[in-house]
Amino acid sequence: MQTTTIFKGKWWLPEKPEDKVSGVLTYNPGETITLELIGNFQDSAQDAFSLMFQNERVPVIYGQASDGSDISLFDCGCYIHRAYKADFPIAKYQARTIAIGIHIADINEKRFFKAVVKIPELSYWLFPKTIEQQYFTENDKVTRVNVQMDKLSESERTAARTSLTSGYTFSLTRDALFDNSNSLFSARFEQFTSLKIESKSDSSIKGFYEKAVRFEQFLSLATFKDVSYSELCIYSKDCYKTIGKETTIYEPIRIDTAFHKAPSDKKIETSNFLFNYDGVKDKYNDALKKWFSRDSQFDAIRGHMLESIDYKGHFSYMNFLIVIQAIEGYGWRYRKSACQTTADIRYAKALKDGKKSEKKQIILNDIIKTLLSDYKDISCINQKIKIAAVVDSRHYYSHLTEKTKKNKVDGIKLFELTQELRKLLFCCVMTYLGFTNAEIQKHTSGTNNFAFRKQ
Repeated sequence: MQTTTIFKGKWWLPEKPEDKVSGVLTYNPGETITLELIGNFQDSAQDAFSLMFQNERVPVIYGQASDGSDISLFDCGCYIHRAYKADFPIAKYQARTIAIGIHIADINEKRFFKAVVKIPELSYWLFPKTIEQQYFTENDKVTRVNVQMDKLSESERTAARTSLTSGYTFSLTRDALFDNSNSLFSARFEQFTSLKIESKSDSSIKGFYEKAVRFEQFLSLATFKDVSYSELCIYSKDCYKTIGKETTIYEPIRIDTAFHKAPSDKKIETSNFLFNYDGVKDKYNDALKKWFSRDSQFDAIRGHMLESIDYKGHFSYMNFLIVIQAIEGYGWRYRKSACQTTADIRYAKALKDGKKSEKKQIILNDIIKTLLSDYKDISCINQKIKIAAVVDSRHYYSHLTEKTKKNKVDGIKLFELTQELRKLLFCCVMTYLGFTNAEIQKHTSGTNNFAFRKQ
């Protein structure tokens, strides 16, 4: 679990650098970014008190913490607690985004060339293998421990490098860290895999944040669990220090938002991953490019897939609708021709049987039948899924009609139906990314993930 960080310092508005106010910033990753001021930026206590009745937000607040860190807070809303016996208010601001290590007026300002992202699950998905440990024993007792870090260059430690047409490059890098904190009595070795994002031309806080989150989502699909970064740092050529005459070290600028989830503190079980890097490395570059492609038709489908992975601790008919609407959209957008063939066969049979009221156009029944046929060789896909229950439940819960549908299901049956459909949706997404049925079968049959066990 990430810990709360407190910054004590001086704070001001960019347009009034001379009017500094003392205060405390409490940064709780994944939850809140709260600045409490002793006083306020306004000229009087009454002006400050009136802020809580205004809808306007403060675009940016600058600060300098007691450790010397420059801090920028973006999109801040204000509410006031005022002691009536005091001549000053206590002003509180809630910020949506924080940048630690720089003063910058806008999250869209393009001043950054690189981001480094740490995601706990990434080190398990692509094991770093940068530290070797050897234990020497004598009489069943450990007498000596040898810890060795590799001496490879950064390029040699890079397992994958993917360049996108947008000008961004994504690198998966195996890293190692040694820290003795100037102590004679303790030392810490750490190995991890990090994501490095580089931009051909300078990008912004928003630009790097969006790319980091999109990669998070790709990893969520691979691990079939909700994944969040633990640290996002970006780098600017304006923020550096020099060592000697030739060595330049760029200072990390930590970025976070109040609405970004903190990483889970639950134990990471690699046996529950659907695939890891080694299992897809031959197709990783192409799959990642497809994941980042500017395909507006796929955006909603991707979002619904990820929403269905996000564990919320409860189930409702909305979970069912998220999955079935994505499947329906995939059928219309990427399998329309095949679905039309299924519809034509259904319509021809209906006419032969004297059912003249049968619809000729594609209906949900045709989409489900087509996709089940597409994945008939995937063992986790239930070919006996009750299509009538899918269709009636979809129409009933979408329109909330007074008249119930004959084959509509609810409760545990709706949950089980959603689980089956979610596996079908996963197969659709994997096909979109370029994986064959044989590869999908390999990944879905090789996992211990509960969601992919046969019911």
